Formats: sequence, structure tokens, C-alpha cells
Amino acid sequence: MYNLDISDSVQTLCDYLASNKELNDFCKEQFNKKLTVFGGDFLRRDIPSKTECPYIILTDFRKHEGLYVERNTYQFTIYCGVSTEKLEEFETDTGVVIPDVYDVCSKFMTLIQKVLNERDNYNRPIATIDTNGAFPVMGTHWAGRLVVKLAIEQNIGMNHQETI
Repeated sequence: MYNLDISDSVQTLCDYLASNKELNDFCKEQFNKKLTVFGGDFLRRDIPSKTECPYIILTDFRKHEGLYVERNTYQFTIYCGVSTEKLEEFETDTGVVIPDVYDVCSKFMTLIQKVLNERDNYNRPIATIDTNGAFPVMGTHWAGRLVVKLAIEQNIGMNHQETI
């Protein structure tokens, strides 16, 4: 029966995100900065500022395990933050105007989802994901939120140790 430790699971996921080449390349290319990853619960007063952008916060980890559970579920929330020097817009071929920081934050969120689904030696892709954002935090500091749910089939009778 599964009994994953919340802190260990958060650390494993944060280590994976912090060391992911695609995420780090994106941050270097878009912001000329290294990705910063935070794990655990954050109070509103501890939310990273524009100076820590680009960042990922992995928080609000929940688990649903037990003897009478057919599918163990694990849920966590990821907040990502980006910033630009000044708010600029671009116009599409059809005349639609989009803020550049909105666009880059949305692409960052999509990339985070992609790298979570493509973890090496990992056969449990995201079961569901709810996103909202990108939205302005303050000025040119924008954020997005991804609520991620993973599901692992229960393997009763097996001595099976797995980590997130």
C-alpha cells in the first residue's frame, strides 16, 4: 500500500523541475536568468517578487491513499511567475493585441505541463490539470497557476515502492 511522504514528494518534484534542461533553457532564452524553484507552503507575504522571476512554486500537496482506495491520487499546485522590463504588446496577423508577458507566461505554463508529462522512467502522466492565468501580480510581474493531479493504481499484495 502506498504511503508517500509529502515533504519527500515535494522535494523530488522540485528537484526535477529545477534541474530540467528545457525549463532552464527557456528561462535563459526568454529572461536571461536562471529558474528559481520553491517548495512547500507559502504565505501571501512570502510570495516571490519580480526580482525572483522566473520562478516556480510547488505547494498545496495533497494525497488520497488507503487500503480501500483503488487509485491513489496526488494533487499539488504550481504557481509560476515571470516578468519583463516593460509591458509591451504584439499584434497578430488578424489584429488581435496580446501583452508579451501574458504570452511568455502562458508558454511557460505549457512547458511546465509538458516536462511533467515527459519525466524519464515515469509512467504516470498527469491525470488532470486545471490552469488559470496568466494574470498580472503587479506591473510587469505576471503569474499562472496549475493544479496538477496524478493517479497511481493501487497494487495490493505487492512489495512495490514508488515515488512521485
